Amino acid sequence: MQILNKQSKNPYYLQLSQAFEKMIKTGYFSHGEKLPTLTEMREIFNVSLKVAAQTYDDLNRKGMIFSKRGKGFFVSYHESISIDLNYFYQIEAELVHEMNMERHILLFEKVEVDGYVAEQLELGEGDYCYHIKQAFGKELKNVLLEDIYLPISHFPKLNKNYEKYPTLPSLIMSGYRYNLDSFSNKYFSSHVSIEHEIILKLQMNESLWRVESVFYTKDHKPIALVNHYLSGEYVTMEVMLDVD
Repeated sequence: MQILNKQSKNPYYLQLSQAFEKMIKTGYFSHGEKLPTLTEMREIFNVSLKVAAQTYDDLNRKGMIFSKRGKGFFVSYHESISIDLNYFYQIEAELVHEMNMERHILLFEKVEVDGYVAEQLELGEGDYCYHIKQAFGKELKNVLLEDIYLPISHFPKLNKNYEKYPTLPSLIMSGYRYNLDSFSNKYFSSHVSIEHEIILKLQMNESLWRVESVFYTKDHKPIALVNHYLSGEYVTMEVMLDVD
């Protein structure tokens, strides 16, 4: 890995520190990820153990990493996101248009719904929905996982239209011309599962926010059910009450 510039006036430890800081901020290394040991640093970059130790000391002072006695060095940096639950339906637009994050569609299928999903969307037992899983992020880091249910009766030919719209509200309002009137948001505190660990790159048992949203049209018909999953450490909720 060619990072060091022998012609630079900056000492090796500072060059390494700046390179690691960039990799952490762009998501190459994720929050909580274990970094190379001092010995591995020496072998990878052909530097002394002293330079490797100085590199991690500098990153530690900047708040980018932390150490666990006997276990090594880990990334502590993360980009905090502040969310007002009253306006949670705007979260996708903020991530896409303000934070330049990309949407990754992980699952797109037709499913027969029953129980809770059917109840929330006022569907009959055995009616069908589109079930979509998608994540939002940039570089190598996702910050939001969504689990979406859209009734097929309300969204015909969705498989041909979905990718044209970067956010769910834009799909509903621009793609299908529905007038949205209200959003019911409820938050739950839970812990990371294997799915969240893989997609959001979180550590097992970390705190996790689950926000359940139901989108309603002008005639108060539920048209979409969405579960949003966000890291409790990355996200600060500004409102901690259920909102209708």
